[in-house]
Amino acid sequence: MEFLPQLMKDNILNEQNYAVTGFADTQLINGICPYAKVISQNPSFMGEKAAEILLAMLNDEKKILMT
Repeated sequence: MEFLPQLMKDNILNEQNYAVTGFADTQLINGICPYAKVISQNPSFMGEKAAEILLAMLNDEKKILMT
């Protein structure tokens, strides 16, 4: 997000020469770089699942569900 606008402004990054991919939790990237392909993520859900997994590991649970 920090460098994309300047690269596009300077015509260094354009749809014909480069593919832009990444992870995002906002639709803002589509407004800045409409040809970007992003994987949507939910940071709250990811944090919740990470906390559950860490607690299970700390409690030495043998089976950790990854749902």
